[in-house]
Amino acid sequence: MTFARAGDDLRYLYTLESGIPEDLFSSTALVRHDLHRGTGQQVEAGPGRVLGEAVFVPQPGRKGEDHGWLLMQGYDARRDENFLEVRDAGELDFVARVWTAQHFPLGFHGNFYSLPSASQ
Repeated sequence: MTFARAGDDLRYLYTLESGIPEDLFSSTALVRHDLHRGTGQQVEAGPGRVLGEAVFVPQPGRKGEDHGWLLMQGYDARRDENFLEVRDAGELDFVARVWTAQHFPLGFHGNFYSLPSASQ
């Protein structure tokens, strides 16, 4: 991982928002904040769905901080199934959704473990 923008004045911030007042831990919308203009753009997860935090993946050869994709894990309660959603970071346009055929905890970090080595 590189930190090419560490210390730079960044324009965009991606956050999650809860539309369920009694459940602040259920993120039902992705918000793209434009810190220079003081505006925000929101995309709802959809009925019965929650989202995990977005991870930015830059487009090869592009330098703009919004030239890439946002990858988010999500959960659909109606299907009792997780998915990976891909959105364009610049406009939040839908790109793809991959269904996992199972349910597991949301989050790109904290869910990893080491396998025993072959020599043990």
